Amino acid sequence: MNIELLAPEIQNYIKNYAGDVASLLLSKPKFKNVANKELAIQIQSYQQAKKKIPDLKNRDDIIYPQKIHIEQSSSAQTAQFKSQLLKAGYGVDLTGGFGIDTYYLAQTNENVIYTDPNQKLSLLVDHNFKNLSQNNIQVYDLPAEVMLDQLPMQLDWFYIDPSRRGHDHSKIIKLEDSCPNILNLQQKLKAKFHHGLIKASPMLSIDKALKEIEQVKELHILAVNNEVKEMLFQVDYTKEVKAVKIKAYDLSQKINLIYQKEYNVTIDYHIQYSDVKEFLYLPHPSISKAGFFYDLAVDFSVDKIAQATHLYTSKDKLDFPGRCFKVLQIFEYKPKKLKKLFFNENYHIITKNFGIKSDHITTTWSLQPKGNKYLIAFKDKSGKRLVAKTELFR
Repeated sequence: MNIELLAPEIQNYIKNYAGDVASLLLSKPKFKNVANKELAIQIQSYQQAKKKIPDLKNRDDIIYPQKIHIEQSSSAQTAQFKSQLLKAGYGVDLTGGFGIDTYYLAQTNENVIYTDPNQKLSLLVDHNFKNLSQNNIQVYDLPAEVMLDQLPMQLDWFYIDPSRRGHDHSKIIKLEDSCPNILNLQQKLKAKFHHGLIKASPMLSIDKALKEIEQVKELHILAVNNEVKEMLFQVDYTKEVKAVKIKAYDLSQKINLIYQKEYNVTIDYHIQYSDVKEFLYLPHPSISKAGFFYDLAVDFSVDKIAQATHLYTSKDKLDFPGRCFKVLQIFEYKPKKLKKLFFNENYHIITKNFGIKSDHITTTWSLQPKGNKYLIAFKDKSGKRLVAKTELFR
């Protein structure tokens, strides 16, 4: 860690650099005590961090790690959310990384322990915490497994975000393949903490995870701007958990809790499947991830298009947790005819249970995805391919 990076002229250079980083690496040294490679790391990471963690954007006392640690870091929005779930106590962030979760958790707790086995990263993060005047954080460079063995007493909570990248940088989804293996740590966690929060891949099977993770109280599915970012399994080791509540959020919305339901795999719903009516509805991605496809039809009095087609319809406009489209016209899927009709027009394309990807249709028909007009392609209850010409209802 090079403290010279915090010199005013160097901070100004990093924040205002607009050139090509590769060119910087090949050029002559820009500063006496800072290598161009160090500058390149700061420039790349700062560009990522200023969007993800805007609280740090204007600070001149933060040193950034390599870009991969910023990419794997939580955003300020999701970290602040966690700080409201785990607060008013003593806890441990067992997989500290760049420390953003730890930083926000420390703002709602008396004392927080940060640990990460990467010694260089831990030193850098400790430096940043001190400059941020977050003095209730103790920093260690131990693996989660070792930290658990060394904790002298039971604490209030833990947070863990296992790495989901393999040695070849491939994505890992299964809990047992992540590092550390959260399933192998469960007995130690139960012995050391009252509560906890486990972050998992948005691609993880919820049914499988709820069978593997013990004493899950709630599952929080976090989206930002209509994109699912995180799944958080909140565990409670202080009592027997009889039911799991699943909550779907979009943190970019004013009222961010958009749907919640008790997890139940035994309900036998009698769902009406229908032809398309005046309005079509597309569930919010966080609700789709939760798998509440039949619950939505019942709770919001809408008809489902087909068993495997997760679109809903109604004659009158209803308040529905997702996007609503006014249906203008329905076409049978005849590619040549529709290509001629919509070629090079301003339409977004959405496909659901269609067997053809939206990107393929966009490219083939030269669609321009802008404005509020949408083509929604799907299979109906008889398996027929249809395309609905719609407008997004605002």
